[in-house]
Amino acid sequence: MVNLKKYAARDICRIIGVPSVIALAAFVSMLIFSVEVTHQTEENTFSMLMDSAKQQVMLFDVSIEGQVNMLSTLADSIAKPVGEGRDLREFIPRLEVMKYSSNFTNVGITGKGGEGYISSGHHIDIADRGYFQKSMLFQTVVEKVKLGKVLKTPIFIISVPIVDNDRVVGILFGSYDFSQFKSIAKIDAFKGSSYCFIVDSDGDIVIGTDKRHFFTDGKLAEESLYSVNFLDELKNGTIDRRDSFDKFMNNFKSERGGMFGYSFGGSRRYAVYQPLGINGWVLFNMIDASSVDARKNKILYSAFVVIGIVALCSLFLVFCIYRLNAEKNRELRESEELYRVVENFTNMVIFDMSIKNDTIRYNENFEEMFGYKPRFFKFSELVENYAAIVYEDDLPMIDKMLNAIPVAECGSAEFRCISPFGYCIWMRIEYNKLHGEDGQVQRIVGRLTNIDDEKKKFQRLRLAAERDSLTGLLNRKTA
Repeated sequence: MVNLKKYAARDICRIIGVPSVIALAAFVSMLIFSVEVTHQTEENTFSMLMDSAKQQVMLFDVSIEGQVNMLSTLADSIAKPVGEGRDLREFIPRLEVMKYSSNFTNVGITGKGGEGYISSGHHIDIADRGYFQKSMLFQTVVEKVKLGKVLKTPIFIISVPIVDNDRVVGILFGSYDFSQFKSIAKIDAFKGSSYCFIVDSDGDIVIGTDKRHFFTDGKLAEESLYSVNFLDELKNGTIDRRDSFDKFMNNFKSERGGMFGYSFGGSRRYAVYQPLGINGWVLFNMIDASSVDARKNKILYSAFVVIGIVALCSLFLVFCIYRLNAEKNRELRESEELYRVVENFTNMVIFDMSIKNDTIRYNENFEEMFGYKPRFFKFSELVENYAAIVYEDDLPMIDKMLNAIPVAECGSAEFRCISPFGYCIWMRIEYNKLHGEDGQVQRIVGRLTNIDDEKKKFQRLRLAAERDSLTGLLNRKTA
């Protein structure tokens, strides 16, 4: 009766506890899922931005290399006549052809003094320009010029030296306006919601996406946007992801890529950066966290709805199962209790070996019968080490019984068991195999019976029958 009351109390605890555990598990799952989705969303955002940035860098390199090759090919073809001092106006038609066969706004040529012409026919003097001076030193140059000689607007220049007999006799260059260079440099917004821009080694904006300011989203004039120093603006924000500002600056100055998140003026951004390998320029890709959060919140909402439905269905299912199985479980517990009581009334050790789980379970009589606790609780350990607990002369009998297990449904054997204290006890082991639905042996159930007294009594009787009661010598029949 006490045990039945204990089982009833346990049922009540389960009815209350299981739904509570399910509800708690659903809540914890929501929290973990929310954190994981946030983490994965950030990781995916950084990954997409970085992939986009790397692709843009690769396309930039290919585009610039293509433009340089065009200029270099023309420079090589006119090197000799330029070196001979031919009038540079003769080359204007060729410059014009290159202009219309490329993306250049203008194509120009100068002698070693810096004077020359562009494809429109205008005379120019660029001796004071940095790109001219660098190209005269055998360098290929990509450079931003704040004010062009002819157009009087910011332009981009690609220049190559004209080399004749190992000496620079002039330079050939192509110019772009902002929209053309943006096309060449592949400065595009990522899915229309990001900012893409290039900064120089000092942090000044070289070129960027549209006229949007990447901190405030405000509309700024072109000249205002490109007068902004990105590094100065970043100092006023808070970097809170991946990099500290010092680590970022170390990567930036060392021309290494990276990623970080930052907040500025109440707004949050995700940013990645990759060096272009030209002039210390670095490409940045940034995206507003609000556009990422909208997608993340949509995923979370759908997930929470699904988790909530699953939790409610689980609670309902648990309730139904308890209602349907209450009586069956009560009868089963009574049966198990009866089995346990009957099992412990016997003077035998009942064992249950699970082949699948590699376990051995004994009833409570083991320690009472042998005076010590079982040594082995795994079937594999018992098979490997049974020789240590069986008397040496009886090992062949146990070997024979074990070898018969695969083919015999049941078996038995009598043997002497060696206790941890060194004495022998006569035991009888009997077993039966239980099969699963697939026909394979799942368990071996059996019993161990202490027959030590029976064996010793038999030995005393046999000894008495074989010897003379007066002399103690073997009788005539035995002799």
